[in-house]
Amino acid sequence: MSQPYCLIQNAQHKPLSAVSGYDRQLNQYVLTVYQDPTHSPDTNSCTSLREPHLAWETIEVVNRALSKPQNSVPDSLMAALENGPLSQRGNRVVEHSLIAAPNILYENPSISE
Repeated sequence: MSQPYCLIQNAQHKPLSAVSGYDRQLNQYVLTVYQDPTHSPDTNSCTSLREPHLAWETIEVVNRALSKPQNSVPDSLMAALENGPLSQRGNRVVEHSLIAAPNILYENPSISE
């Protein structure tokens, strides 16, 4: 599963971090938003695992979860998530930013498009 990662800002300009992706075996998106950029499990403010009643099969649910409360989310993150179900890339971690181009942090070298 590819995992787009980004730092986002909430309405109070406090940094949040989000780790997301599309799990082809589960046929749904996964998302965790952390209030602490170190990804401490105690600080997640939103996670798809805690809210299974939402339809995580659609990108709209992820978009709503990331956009509240008025978070600033990189356009490149949403584009990567929308492409997730179609992509045949293997394990990949990409950092998305509001001010810079996406940065590949890890890519499985044995998987190609």
